[in-house]
Amino acid sequence: MNDLGWFSDSYTDQTYIGLGLNHTWISNDEAPNPDIHKRTGWTLKLESRKISYEQGKVSRYWEHKMIGDIINYYANFRKGEASIYVSQTSHISTGLLGWWSWVWNVTKPGRFSAAGGLNLNDFFLHSSYVEDENSKYDRISNNTRIEPNGYYFTAGPSLRMNYMITSGIQVEYFGSLSIPFGRVTPEDFENQNDDYPNPFFLNNYVEVISSYGFYAGLSFTDIINRGDNPNSSMRRDAYLGFRIKL
Repeated sequence: MNDLGWFSDSYTDQTYIGLGLNHTWISNDEAPNPDIHKRTGWTLKLESRKISYEQGKVSRYWEHKMIGDIINYYANFRKGEASIYVSQTSHISTGLLGWWSWVWNVTKPGRFSAAGGLNLNDFFLHSSYVEDENSKYDRISNNTRIEPNGYYFTAGPSLRMNYMITSGIQVEYFGSLSIPFGRVTPEDFENQNDDYPNPFFLNNYVEVISSYGFYAGLSFTDIINRGDNPNSSMRRDAYLGFRIKL
């Protein structure tokens, strides 16, 4: 696995900064009038990693989606396609800190590599629904936020598997389960219920990595809603980027 390379240099035991372009799909099929909750758009992908494939050594991953999401929101707001008021919508993204994982290799260097560890992630989860379905859907005063909702701080297990296809192309799977241990909500959250069970969060990635710095992949972010309110918010990203070695 150590022979992937980054141009003429070694790929392993190095720190990288990655910048890419996401095409994002967000949906919530359990929401009333779910078509309104479907959104697509282009966002930035910002991430960093330090990789090692030696048995027992640790690799570190970090990703931040909120910066790109804010740029996308501002662009849509300037075009009149987004509102600063509570409106029918669903959104899921990183928080201010981003998604962090540390994984330790359990296999020796070879064509296949596996590693397990832990994650410390923060999630921004927002859903607002129509309050009275017999009233007009487009009235701002007819929209309300319900649980689950807020800014969640989480921790849980992470898993990484890599397979070398050729000496210059590698496929990577990365998955994490994140369980909340804290939450912050806005003061004006009208339907806050602290007894509502916090959702769990799932992240899954499949990525193709080249020895010339380019990478492409798909990411899947889902909530496991553990309460009775209708919410199945999910996020899908298709991305292409380039990593710079520090």
